[in-house]
Amino acid sequence: MAVCEHNIFNWKGERRTLILLLLLYAGIFLVELLFYYLSGSPIVLAESLHVLSDSLIYVFALWSSFYSLKQQIYWSKVVGFLQIGMGVWVAANSLHHYIFALSSDHHAVIWVGLISLIANTISLFLVSEYREKTLYFTVSWIFLRNDFFIKFLVLCSGIAMGYWNPSKISLFSSLAIAAILMMSGKSILKQVAKKKKSLNKEA
Repeated sequence: MAVCEHNIFNWKGERRTLILLLLLYAGIFLVELLFYYLSGSPIVLAESLHVLSDSLIYVFALWSSFYSLKQQIYWSKVVGFLQIGMGVWVAANSLHHYIFALSSDHHAVIWVGLISLIANTISLFLVSEYREKTLYFTVSWIFLRNDFFIKFLVLCSGIAMGYWNPSKISLFSSLAIAAILMMSGKSILKQVAKKKKSLNKEA
């Protein structure tokens, strides 16, 4: 399929970076999903859903980058709403765990925090070169910037759960991640609206 003439991707750089990011985050998502299966921790679920939302960004980017900027704007909007929806899901799941006093393994939370921090550092390095060039990399930079705080929170929460009330720490951390997810989705929608307005002016 030929690349649309209005496509602003440089295939020697941006596409390769998107593929690397997609592979990295798909792998991290599967690892975190395994940790959630083994531990049942709502924090791990929250983190894995956040990684999934990042992966979706790169899937949509690779698909729609064959098309016009309008398609990129459309799919960025879809991902923004998905991000908000995942935030609501994380909040509901964390409240469910807290109300029914379901147990969580803090060791799994620590490992997930460490692994995700390493992945986030690699991703920031990959995206930094293109963050001002395309809408998807602007959106990715928003994700990754917020990701750092989320992953650091996950790591600190896992350590704290070994010493203090794990249920309350798990609830607080999961709700914080849910809030960040929803705010990230809102930020993406703002970026989309800004880009759409700019595109309409150029038309």
